[in-house]
Amino acid sequence: MAPFTARAATADEVARWDELVPANPLGGNVLQSGPFSRVKVRQGWQPIHLAVESPDYTSYVIAYQRRIPALGALWYLIKGLDTARPEDVPPFVDAVVAHARRRPGRVFAVKIEPDFPDTEELRALFAGAGLVKTFNIQANDSTAILDLTPDENQLLRNLSSRGRNAVRRAIRDGVRAQLVEAGEDTYRTMYALMGQAQQGRLSAVPRPYEYYRGFWQEFVDAGMGRFYFVYEDGKPSVGAFVILYGRKATYKGRRLAAQPQPVR
Repeated sequence: MAPFTARAATADEVARWDELVPANPLGGNVLQSGPFSRVKVRQGWQPIHLAVESPDYTSYVIAYQRRIPALGALWYLIKGLDTARPEDVPPFVDAVVAHARRRPGRVFAVKIEPDFPDTEELRALFAGAGLVKTFNIQANDSTAILDLTPDENQLLRNLSSRGRNAVRRAIRDGVRAQLVEAGEDTYRTMYALMGQAQQGRLSAVPRPYEYYRGFWQEFVDAGMGRFYFVYEDGKPSVGAFVILYGRKATYKGRRLAAQPQPVR
């Protein structure tokens, strides 16, 4: 395992943050971006911009800090850290912990979310390094990764038979995803779709409208976010907010509860 050292990112690195993070070994994550860090500031978190260096590469991550009375500060690396291989995670964490201890004030815990497939070998590696599995904060029911580099025909062949049938049926029915302009009307429509989609579900309660409005606006202003709606009978039935960050496109989508889930 290569040795790592962590330091505070320079002012120039912070200014170029959204150029540097997508160049991390795994391509970065939108929850480590500049726009999202500004959203977290409004929720009471302090972004600590870090550069973690090894002889092979430098990885840029944000530790979101929140002070807990009587305990000290919690550092939360949301969807981080970003390493070239799982074996680099333990020394990477050691470097972050060492840096935290050199800073004023007490950091009582560092929570990480390495973006690697969950396997028994990976759990054994992390447990052997003294890392403790805790509950998941980012409640992803599932994650689907689709390579968008092939042409449309190959993309369709790469889907499961169920996915291909859903796409073909949508095409036959004339379903089209339309780019819509960001703004108050679009934000209100998207939030309404989210509320209707959550009816009868207790697993995910939508945050207040102002949170989502601020979230969407940050990414729109940064030129990273776009809205797409699908219309039925002249009314939006499906909405998606797509964020392009580096070479990854991530979206949060909502549909009317009575509608079958489209393939995206």
